[in-house]
Amino acid sequence: MIKLTALLLILFTGVCAVVLLFKSGPAAANSCLLGGLIMLLNLLGFYYTWRLVFKKKSAILAALIIGFKYILLGLLLWQMSQIEWLHPGGLIIGLSSLVIAILSMTAIQSFVRKST
Repeated sequence: MIKLTALLLILFTGVCAVVLLFKSGPAAANSCLLGGLIMLLNLLGFYYTWRLVFKKKSAILAALIIGFKYILLGLLLWQMSQIEWLHPGGLIIGLSSLVIAILSMTAIQSFVRKST
């Protein structure tokens, strides 16, 4: 399910980047791709973190890893806000593509269950 969500994330980010390329220019498209890449890495980090936590069964390890991950993500986004060519709208669309992918995956799973 995570793999399909990641594929949907890549698909939605790519489509949004192409639309932004023609509507707002290459800076917006690159910002969208960058936001999508950050969310893809976040999703994969989430997957591997919880896999490790369930394997080790350590709540403290989970809290440390998740806390470190969000501190790192916050610092990364803060540093990215200093980049001149970064288009905030494109970045927000790229970051939001994970939400669209998760909602789409949920809808797909719902339709598959109803049809069986």
